[in-house]
Amino acid sequence: MRRALVAALVAAVLACFAPAMTRAYSTTYTVRSSGSGAFAFDPLATDFCKLQDSASHTAMSTSASIQEALQSAYNREGITGNIPLGGMTEQAVCTGAQCQWRWYRGLFSTTRPLFLRGVNYWGADDDSTPVDRTTPVSGSYTNFDIDYPRSWGNLSYWGKRLVVMKPSGKWVNTEVSTSFTKFLCEYYVYADSDGVNGLVPTFPGGSAIPIVSSSGHTYTYCGKVVKKDSQSRWILPKCNEKFPWWGGLIIAVVLYIILISLIIGIWCCCCARRRRREEQHRRKIIDSQYDNQSNIPMQSELGLSRHHSFARGSMYSSYHNSENDSDAFSSHE
Repeated sequence: MRRALVAALVAAVLACFAPAMTRAYSTTYTVRSSGSGAFAFDPLATDFCKLQDSASHTAMSTSASIQEALQSAYNREGITGNIPLGGMTEQAVCTGAQCQWRWYRGLFSTTRPLFLRGVNYWGADDDSTPVDRTTPVSGSYTNFDIDYPRSWGNLSYWGKRLVVMKPSGKWVNTEVSTSFTKFLCEYYVYADSDGVNGLVPTFPGGSAIPIVSSSGHTYTYCGKVVKKDSQSRWILPKCNEKFPWWGGLIIAVVLYIILISLIIGIWCCCCARRRRREEQHRRKIIDSQYDNQSNIPMQSELGLSRHHSFARGSMYSSYHNSENDSDAFSSHE
């Protein structure tokens, strides 16, 4: 029972990730001709197809389905000779597993994914029985013919560094100096196009977009302009970006602090006003009481004075009054 649950969980996880692992585009092909012939190998230069139409590039059989579509286009166009593919190795000498075969056109012009390591070694004179020194790369597709890619030993720019497709559909490697009169130019058709210019869509899952040849063309994705970085790689605009949860948390905390501060401020103001009113009321009560110092009469109001003249006048008045009282008493007797 436990194993069944684990298996079901693994299957569910794989099902969730399956859409993300599928390719976001299909391919179409157009034949291009060069009357005098053209070279196909130059990793640093624009290839022949892109010179004819900037939305295209030299074909690359990156999967079995693309190889089948490429072979069908080859037969439909009536091509009879070898055609170049957008695959190569950058090593000047290839005699063993150190060689790295990479795709370098179209979407892979900057990333250059590896699809095979090594060569079939044919000896120093290229005439002995070949020894297979290739190592497959996990998840990559190859369709090399038997005993290919072949080794070479000349230490120079020249060598069998270019991948081409034969009429049979099998691949071989050939000299970089080979000239071709027929090219199968590849176009991408994206699965999640937003319909830019009706033919070339914008940005499937962050992949690069072929440049449209029309001047002044602006790519957009979900209503936003697509920009390029310093290495001319396309930058995918963020669409339907949700506000981060931590942003809401920060806003809530700030609003809470503001609310608490506001409550404390209002409470302090109310307390200050209440204390002021109580103080005013207390002063009013004190001012209205009889024992208030302000209600006690002054000495001048009572006829008392500390001046000497006032004291002598008072003594004279007292003496005079006492004599009058004595005379009145004597006459009475």
